Amino acid sequence: MADISKQIDNGQKKWRQGVDLTSVENVNDYIKFKILEYEHFKFMNDDLWELYKEDFADFTEAVFKTCNPTNIRNLRTLLRHQGVWVSRDRNVTVPRALCNILREEDLVEWSREDILDHIKGSGLFAFFKLNRLSDIVDDLFNRIRDRSSSRVELIGQNAPDIQATD
Repeated sequence: MADISKQIDNGQKKWRQGVDLTSVENVNDYIKFKILEYEHFKFMNDDLWELYKEDFADFTEAVFKTCNPTNIRNLRTLLRHQGVWVSRDRNVTVPRALCNILREEDLVEWSREDILDHIKGSGLFAFFKLNRLSDIVDDLFNRIRDRSSSRVELIGQNAPDIQATD
């Protein structure tokens, strides 16, 4: 944990003035740092959306296209996992999807269908509210509650006969 905290401190000092968008190496390092920072501080949903828009305000689709594909996919995955809706459509490239967020005036709300697709393909969200909206979490809680409240029958055990008397 101390190692990550030191990396965060160093990165915040390094990137305080922003990133040189003409250097592919700097852009890739910046993206990797932002992923680490967002995960470390557990930014979620609208807080993460606002921070992403501030941190990447000067990025264009062309800048994202120059990046290492793994880095930008990891960024998209992190944003989605932590509650920020990012398009995951075959007809929309990752650079375009990341750029579209920067153009949004308001945080895009997840549809129930998108929530279920995400959970099916990538697992539960870190942002619990989206898991609840899917009704999957409620179903799990209900199953657990039903199992814990159901009567346990002992097999192979002689249960005493209990008779009510007046």
